[in-house]
Parts: sequence; structure tokens; C-alpha cells
Amino acid sequence: MNAHDEQYEPGMNDEEVPEGYCDDCAIPCYGVLVDEGIGAYEFWGTKGFHHDYVYKSHCCNAEILDHNPCCSECGKREIEDYGLCLACCEALV
Repeated sequence: MNAHDEQYEPGMNDEEVPEGYCDDCAIPCYGVLVDEGIGAYEFWGTKGFHHDYVYKSHCCNAEILDHNPCCSECGKREIEDYGLCLACCEALV
């Protein structure tokens, strides 16, 4: 990342950016910082602005998974064991 990227934050370097699989579309992705804070607030007359920066996938702004959420044999999203869906697990046994 460099200073010209939209999601660049000062002090970030490439070693901090997580990589994995998108929870929505299941393609390999890298993380971008997204502010999920509540924003402006007031508490007993004191005004403030809440930030909560978290890493989300660059493609869908979804959670980043460390493993592929699809079956390695048929491509279904339901994974049971060993990266396989239930139907593919039963076919092996």
C-alpha cells in the first residue's frame, strides 16, 4: 500500500495487512481498514467521535477467513471435515 491508495492509513505497512478468503464470495483477498465505529456521540455533555478500525475483505467488505470456505472437491459452501462437504466426505468412506 502507498499513500495514494484509498484505504491507506498512516503507519501501515504491507506486513500488517491480513490475507485470506472472503466470507461472502470465497475468493482470495487482502484486508482493508474499515471504520465500524458509532461516529459522533455525546455523553453527559461531552462530545466525541468513536472509531473502531477493523480489517475487512477488499472485494465485499466481509470477514476474512484463514481457510477456503468452499469444498475442495465440488465447490459447495458447506464444509464439514478436511475441507470437504458432507456429501464428498460420505463418498470417500
